[in-house]
Amino acid sequence: MQKDIVPQSNDKQRFNKLCRLLLATLVASTKGKTVNTQIRGTKEEIDAIKEAMLASRQFQEELHKPNATVDSVMKKLNLKNSSAAKFEKVFGISWPL
Repeated sequence: MQKDIVPQSNDKQRFNKLCRLLLATLVASTKGKTVNTQIRGTKEEIDAIKEAMLASRQFQEELHKPNATVDSVMKKLNLKNSSAAKFEKVFGISWPL
């Protein structure tokens, strides 16, 4: 399954559809499912999405590790929060995960 995530205009309805598609892709990704998604944007936008997705997944994985410690979970949570802040700075919306 391949999806293109490409903002075409500032139209609110189209933006909301984009957000729903992105959220569905993110949820699948954090659950370890492979999703073939093509994202187009500036290098800064792509990096912000990639870093936030990776940090969210790493945080979820750490939470489910049987040998995870409070310290290891907090480190992953801090990484997730940092990447979410970068995402919000780039896109002007909060990271949904």
